[in-house]
Amino acid sequence: MLNCPHSAEACSVLRIPHPPDLDGPVSKEADHVSNHNYPYQLIRQSDNQKKGFFRYAFHKDWDDPTLYDLCINPDKIGSERAAQLIMEMARSSELKSCSIYALDALERLSQKKRIEATLIEMDLRHSGLSVEMPEKGIAHITGVLYNHMDKGRIPTVVGRIPGVERVQVDVTLVPAGYD
Repeated sequence: MLNCPHSAEACSVLRIPHPPDLDGPVSKEADHVSNHNYPYQLIRQSDNQKKGFFRYAFHKDWDDPTLYDLCINPDKIGSERAAQLIMEMARSSELKSCSIYALDALERLSQKKRIEATLIEMDLRHSGLSVEMPEKGIAHITGVLYNHMDKGRIPTVVGRIPGVERVQVDVTLVPAGYD
């Protein structure tokens, strides 16, 4: 049900903010440690790491409400009603139809990251190479290269990555001596 918010094709995300229950398991764990704030610090640290990864991977703010279709606060409506709403949403035809697009967007993101890693391994002399996956199997690479031989190597090397069917290289070559 989690769709990729970095993509225009992604339709839906079901986000459920759930602050830690201060009277629940976290509080009980806090009784067993000398620093009673430690479990809460761990939760905040984990949340911050997830937010940082989300910002890095998708270039989006985790807390941006425009990325989501629905927010449920179980503290306001109760856990039972929150669970009911989640089940209703999970069964909705609107979300099911969007999940196909979400999977495609995630596959293209994964492919893009593999291509970027391959370009790094190639040790190219470049400035700001960018990889886009406009459709499944098609890699579009843009930027500036300082070595004309690198331009010829890119389609060959990237084309060997499983799932890449076509490589479009649209780079500017800087003449020798201008670097």
